[in-house]
Amino acid sequence: MDEKNKKNQTIELIKNRKTIRTYDPKPLTQDEIDAIVQGAMRAPTAGNMMFYSIIQVTDQKLKDRLVVTCDNQPHIAKAPLVLLFLADMQRWWDYF
Repeated sequence: MDEKNKKNQTIELIKNRKTIRTYDPKPLTQDEIDAIVQGAMRAPTAGNMMFYSIIQVTDQKLKDRLVVTCDNQPHIAKAPLVLLFLADMQRWWDYF
């Protein structure tokens, strides 16, 4: 790898990313939620169309149901916030 790529912070973040599936039980602040959602909305999409909707789930009963819906992943129920990303292909058809 050349010297330029060694110092590229984006590449380093990608290489060093990890999944953490244990959560602090305290609820997120609205500012924290807004920052996470805004970050997700800045991810690149074809034509900047954002062919998805983001649904915020904090209700424990709904999170418990998502555990089963999402291939029995128990960590979902323990998260203080679950963001569901739903593909919305109607936006594609409406635009083009």
